[in-house]
Amino acid sequence: MTNDELKILIGRYFNGETSLDEEKLLRQLLAAKDCPDIEETDEARAVMAFSLATPDATGETYKTTTTVKQRKKHLVWWNCAAAAIVAAALIIPALRPSGSYGECVAYVNGTRIDDTETVTAMMFSELGEAAKASNQIAYDMTLEWHQMADAFNALN
Repeated sequence: MTNDELKILIGRYFNGETSLDEEKLLRQLLAAKDCPDIEETDEARAVMAFSLATPDATGETYKTTTTVKQRKKHLVWWNCAAAAIVAAALIIPALRPSGSYGECVAYVNGTRIDDTETVTAMMFSELGEAAKASNQIAYDMTLEWHQMADAFNALN
């Protein structure tokens, strides 16, 4: 990527016009050792890694780094939260007393589905997808933080 193309991408980032893929590309470019040393790259690095530098009582900044062990610990918590949601969805219906509690109805593409077993199966399927999405988001966020940390550490 030429310096001019990089400047344009950084400008689009500051204007809020970049896609997620373009932001990932920009983070990778800024973290690379062969990234051009121009004013725009310094500004972009400072903004993208801002949350990783915190001033202490003397006004000095220090780096916030996480170890692999800490990263895995965060992922474990996200996985536990997702598992707890799925477990609650499975256990709570089993704990309710027997008897009629009204209708169990779902509407799919405008079609009414009133078979309790079908609706329950659909609900569990959706909860499973939500758990998978939660795990993916946690992984993606962790990856983004690492890329930002790498970019910040490249400055030092």
